[in-house]
Amino acid sequence: ALNSTLDESFYPGLSFLIGMVQEKYDDLDLNLPGSHSYNFYKDSNITEVVQCVEVLKKVETRVQALLQEWPDHAGLKDIIKIIERIHALPSTAPIVRFSTGLQLLRSKIDEWNAVAHRLNNLRELEADIVEFVHRWMRMELQYWRECMSRTHETVRSKAYRYWFFMYNLLHEFLQSDSKAKLGNLLDYRKVERCFGEDELLEEDDQVEEGTVKIEDLVHVLKQFIESSNYAEFANRLRILKSFEQYLMYLNFEDNRKKDTVIAVLHNLHMYYDQFSAEIEEFIKSKRTPIEKKLKEFVKIESFNKDLSYFSMRNNIARVHRQLHKFLKEFENEIKAKILPVFSPKDPAAEINDADQQKNKSLRSEAKITYYMVDVKNFMASPKLKEKFSVRNMATETTPNQELFGKIDRFFVTSRNVVKEAILHAPFPGLIYSLDTFMHDQIETIEYLSGLEVNRDQPKPKQKSQAKQILNQKRKALSDFYKSLTQLGLSYRSGIVESAIESDPVDVTIKPFSVDLLAQNSKYRKVDQHIVFLNDKLDLYYVKCV
Repeated sequence: ALNSTLDESFYPGLSFLIGMVQEKYDDLDLNLPGSHSYNFYKDSNITEVVQCVEVLKKVETRVQALLQEWPDHAGLKDIIKIIERIHALPSTAPIVRFSTGLQLLRSKIDEWNAVAHRLNNLRELEADIVEFVHRWMRMELQYWRECMSRTHETVRSKAYRYWFFMYNLLHEFLQSDSKAKLGNLLDYRKVERCFGEDELLEEDDQVEEGTVKIEDLVHVLKQFIESSNYAEFANRLRILKSFEQYLMYLNFEDNRKKDTVIAVLHNLHMYYDQFSAEIEEFIKSKRTPIEKKLKEFVKIESFNKDLSYFSMRNNIARVHRQLHKFLKEFENEIKAKILPVFSPKDPAAEINDADQQKNKSLRSEAKITYYMVDVKNFMASPKLKEKFSVRNMATETTPNQELFGKIDRFFVTSRNVVKEAILHAPFPGLIYSLDTFMHDQIETIEYLSGLEVNRDQPKPKQKSQAKQILNQKRKALSDFYKSLTQLGLSYRSGIVESAIESDPVDVTIKPFSVDLLAQNSKYRKVDQHIVFLNDKLDLYYVKCV
């Protein structure tokens, strides 16, 4: 008997059929897609293809008439055979297949015209075919203008092969913490060979026993990101983010373990996302000069008016070789590993660059007002006094009439109490003091970095000035460390912790979002201050890490 489970069984097949129908329906679109998504070698272009049908019919009719006179002519039979093969192509086939067929047809017609006299040659029809080939070659050149985006997308899409690795790794870790179950998923060298190079791995006979800790998972995920190339980096981050959101909707017996994995994925994504801008800038710097050369080359070739067969054939082959050279150069650049991005940067180069410091805002004055708490946001509106006023109440006396008469005075008193409590809260003063301290330190750094020895003075005075500048910098550094000590900070404790622990960063900290918390809050005015201060908070945190 049929039951409700039949619907669930039909869902995958029905979705597959709908997808195939949708794909065929999209192919029937006669409008040429935009250059950003149109692939000359794969996508259909029915509008262009149908225009050559009339020319093919004319050629076929003329050749059939010639076959009546020379029925055994091999060249004419080859022309008919090529036309039949072109007609057999589906209308949704890419233009490049029709262009290849027309080029072959043109070569056979050229052979016939070489031996035919002027009354039975096909030179006019050959010119029409050449016009189509030349127009499609120009379309191909226009496509090559944007082909670097296609190359970038091709290399970048290879990162999606690791989706299955991530799925297996997280599911096996959540369902079982046995190393025997996880197998080769913890050895990232084998993961690269299996998912990155499509190599079939043999199962190890010797299986390591033991349990998998969260540190093992973090280590593999870090290798997954840090072994990326420039093109795949963004997509690998997207994989981490997608699985973080995916796990939120799954139910496991051990939800505490699942929450820990979600926190790890969120914190790793937040940490490595700080390098996205630098990686995008690197890709742009490598792409711009190559793209400029490519577009100039395509522009020059677009004005080539030589329509002879051998010239066009050699021209197309030469263009393909040159453009392939440009694309290969760009592909090699974006396939490079991103390890140099994670190397420590020299902070002195940024501090000593006076030109950069002039254009760089080290401190936002607008945020000072947000450090201070606005008392009005915590005090009741004066309009409430009119709402609860007893002037319009009945004149008869009640036991609480005397108490109600004091509402106005109590209301004013309560507002004053709230105002005094908020103004005497230590938080705004502490924040303002910290901001003032940081502002003074930044001004000191800018002043000391601008000190230079006067080269016009004699050598002894230059040495004396250099010593004075050095002493000022040493004293400023000593005072800065003393101030940090007064604040309860110690750089020595950080050095000791770094020497004891290999990774002092705890990636299992539960994630939170101030923006989402503020959206669901009733106190919008108060929370706007917090949201403003939360601007780029995650970025500053991971940069400190």
